Amino acid sequence: MLRIHELSFAGGDVKEERIEMVHVGEETGQLENMLAKLADIYDEEVARTTARLLALLVPALTIGMGVMIAGIITSILTAILSVNTLAF
Repeated sequence: MLRIHELSFAGGDVKEERIEMVHVGEETGQLENMLAKLADIYDEEVARTTARLLALLVPALTIGMGVMIAGIITSILTAILSVNTLAF
């Protein structure tokens, strides 16, 4: 009989400790609880990765918006100064 933890090796993306958790869950008859714990671990990992990416993205967006605003202000000032030079 093929077990779930043996199938987990096929993908290669699963960490060894998580495969062992599934194996222990199968052996003890607590597979449902162990899978719930694994789901919690994955949820925490996703939340941590998302927070890290947002922490990197916020400064980049701030700089990008600053450059856009500087471009708008420059174009407005250029238009105002060019109108001023036409009068003379």
